[in-house]
Amino acid sequence: MKPWRTWIWSGIGLSAGFAMVYYGIPRLKAFLKLDTLASFKLNSGSLTMVPVITMGDSRVDFYDGAKLAGFCQVSGIEVSRDRLQIKLKDIREGKYTDKNGKAFTFTALNGSWQKAIGQLDCEGGVKVQNANFNLGSDTLRYIQKDGELRIDGAIKGKFLGGDLEATKLRYRIGTGAFEVGPISWAGTLQDKDAAPTKTLWRFKGDSGASTDGDVVTYKMGSATDGEIIVKADTIVSNRKTGVIVATGHVKYFGKDANMTCPKATVYRKEKRVVLQDGVSMLVKAQDDTTLQEVEIEPLRPVVPESISAARPPAPTDEEKKLDNQVIEPGNRRKYPVKVLAQTIEYWYQKGNRHARINGSPQARQELPGGRWRQIWCDFALYNGETDRLRMDSTGGKLGTRMRSSRGDDLRTAWFDVSTKEGDDSWKSGTIQGEFIEDDSEIENPPPPGTGSPPPMVK
Repeated sequence: MKPWRTWIWSGIGLSAGFAMVYYGIPRLKAFLKLDTLASFKLNSGSLTMVPVITMGDSRVDFYDGAKLAGFCQVSGIEVSRDRLQIKLKDIREGKYTDKNGKAFTFTALNGSWQKAIGQLDCEGGVKVQNANFNLGSDTLRYIQKDGELRIDGAIKGKFLGGDLEATKLRYRIGTGAFEVGPISWAGTLQDKDAAPTKTLWRFKGDSGASTDGDVVTYKMGSATDGEIIVKADTIVSNRKTGVIVATGHVKYFGKDANMTCPKATVYRKEKRVVLQDGVSMLVKAQDDTTLQEVEIEPLRPVVPESISAARPPAPTDEEKKLDNQVIEPGNRRKYPVKVLAQTIEYWYQKGNRHARINGSPQARQELPGGRWRQIWCDFALYNGETDRLRMDSTGGKLGTRMRSSRGDDLRTAWFDVSTKEGDDSWKSGTIQGEFIEDDSEIENPPPPGTGSPPPMVK
């Protein structure tokens, strides 16, 4: 090649090199600084959560720190621009396991996972399940740091082996502890060691319920097994021992009697209830055996000495008929009887109905026309299978007293009477006192029956 051509091409090469250095290097640097996702970045100060990534059918994993804690399948996801929130669509096959190894499964129409705070939210057709429950609701929230499931809306499904309807559930996955708003629960509580047969119990807590292990506490609660109803400010059910303790304005409703007291304990296995600390009882009329909640009027104690023994002068024929109702034995179960006692222990299972009444009980029966009859004793025993009531005194003293609006006033050590309709039989110990006779009645009637006391009810 000729020398002058060499110089020409060398000049062109040098010019191109200078041009590349002058123009190319800055452009290369600018190119290398480009952010491929720059168009998706938020402007400074913007809080908009417009998604940066959308995907179709996928599996989403949830992490607790560096540990995989859960996952679910979804038909679609949206990832927020700050990568902290994932919106989930058509959630299925969801499962989450907490730090204690306790797991629950879930499905929902929609949801979201907030990575920064470890919170799962689901809504629409929510189904959540574990070993203790299988529930449906419209919303669900799981808070990772607390290990707590939260449902704020209506809830329905299986819970602790029974049927649940409630609102506002807080449930700790690790311990099984829970708090719930107004609740209605029905199920068989006893295990094979607590009772020989399964009995369906229904519980309600109008002000909610909570648990501590096997003990469930219902606020403003009620409980029934179909044979009795117990209502109280607080009802505590021990699922393991089969014992229910009701306290505060307790109301007991049975087929034979209704009662009120400050405290009652129900032993589900034995179908026995102990009412204590001052009991007011209404023994129903024989033809009233319906189990229903009715208002129980308080019974005020009647002091015997405050009742006038004077008989009204010159009674009319109508008054005589009303007075005869007082001494008519056939109407013992025709009218309700109000009873006051310190403690009543009652076995209500059919075939074994009986009661022990302690604490100086007194009973009063209101009859038509303002007539009445009342009795006081030290303790009483009732056998619902034989329809016998025995009123007794301690130490054999004449501590059993019977009075009536007619002016009758009798004392005895014990008195045993049939409560069965059509059975007029009765027995007693030696009787002292006054018995008012009608002019039409026989003079010097035979003395009331005496003899050996009947067997005690066990």
